[in-house]
Amino acid sequence: MPPNDLAADAVTTIRVPTLLYAGTNDAPEAVEHAARLMPHAAFVAVEGPDHAQAFERSDLVLPHVRGFLDRANRVPVAGGFADTPWAKKRSS
Repeated sequence: MPPNDLAADAVTTIRVPTLLYAGTNDAPEAVEHAARLMPHAAFVAVEGPDHAQAFERSDLVLPHVRGFLDRANRVPVAGGFADTPWAKKRSS
């Protein structure tokens, strides 16, 4: 099996809410493809920067992270809601 197939198989097993982002001066297509393979993933193309610059530009990335975390707080997972730092425990 080629390495890319192994990576594709691996990302399909990620079942937690995941945010992937890439700068548009990078190669965002591969990251966007990975996000499509993951059941609870979101992808954001950050306009302009490359990978390193996107990491340094919190003013461009954090609004997407905040929105993602707000939505992830409401995503049900097997057996109930995720008991994670970003998901409040639901009372029955």
